[in-house]
Formats: sequence, structure tokens, C-alpha cells
Amino acid sequence: MTDEYIKEIKNAIFYQTEKLISESGYFPYFKNEKRLSLPYKLDEYRKMYETLNNARYFAPVLD
Repeated sequence: MTDEYIKEIKNAIFYQTEKLISESGYFPYFKNEKRLSLPYKLDEYRKMYETLNNARYFAPVLD
């Protein structure tokens, strides 16, 4: 694969990554304390890379 093709694939995969991060809310019992936003950004990247690493790529067979 060429570097340009790899760049296009990465752009397609991580296109809407910023939209995956939810807004942080408040604890139901502690109104003054905010929760961390879930899912964590690094955890989302880890999940995407694990999925991509476990995927199998094949060249199409053209007859």
C-alpha cells in the first residue's frame, strides 16, 4: 500500500472520532461534581486499533 492510500484509510477511520466523545454530566447524588466524559478518547483509539489489527485484508481475486 502506498503512503497516500494509508493516509486516506486513516482519515476515513478517524473521521468522526471527535463526535464519539460524549459530554460529561453530573453525578446524580453529588450535583456539584462532574463525571469524566465516557468513553475516554484514548480507550476509543485503542479499541479502533485493536479492531483494525485483528481485521484480515485480502486482495480481490480478479478472473
